[in-house]
Amino acid sequence: MTGEAILDFLNGDGALTATWVLKHRVLTGLYRFAVSHGHVDSSPLPITLPKLPPQQTPYVYSTEELRRLLDATAILHTGRSRHVPAMYRTLLLLLYGTGMRIGEALRLTLQDVDLAERTITVRCTKFFKTRLVPIGPKLADELAAHLERRSLLPMPLGREAPLFASRGVRGGAIRASSRCSSMCDELPVSIAPSANRARRACMIFATPPQCTVSSRGIAPARTSGDCSRSSRPTSVTSISDRPSATSK
Repeated sequence: MTGEAILDFLNGDGALTATWVLKHRVLTGLYRFAVSHGHVDSSPLPITLPKLPPQQTPYVYSTEELRRLLDATAILHTGRSRHVPAMYRTLLLLLYGTGMRIGEALRLTLQDVDLAERTITVRCTKFFKTRLVPIGPKLADELAAHLERRSLLPMPLGREAPLFASRGVRGGAIRASSRCSSMCDELPVSIAPSANRARRACMIFATPPQCTVSSRGIAPARTSGDCSRSSRPTSVTSISDRPSATSK
């Protein structure tokens, strides 16, 4: 393995990120083992590490900014379903009220929502675990209204149908990256102080990784998106309801 090949692997195709350091750390252990056992004479890894760009500081939206985002969902009309604006509003409120990741929210099915117990079962999470997320009464009311609208759409999978869908399962499950660019173009400038901030708001609608169903339970994943819907909850995450953003 040449030093040029090592650098090509470390640098990758995109911008410099913390992944560079992670790759270097793994290869350092590998070559330490290889040198100590006489498999190679020396390590071709670079000695000097590059300076990584500063980490992006998360932006916390104010209540007023969130309210304007919620109001802006009214412009997301589509000829296929009149429920799309309300669906995106519910999705925003779910993300705000639970703190779950966008991929986790888009992978939810109808059976994952328990309004009686006010809990949501989040499957296929980071490190391939499953957890229970409690919800407050106002978010539960929003989800109840969403479920009524969702029941008007086709559900060939029954309770395993996607929670967020515009036209049922066939072609209707949310693939929000296809809506992201158009949504960013349609959002009025007034909903956020800058265009970049509005675009970052749109990016919460990233495409989720695809989950696979397995009767064997959770096994070592081949990709970051592999998971099993048969896993049991391993923890309960406490959250607050944060109801003020929905009030007018």
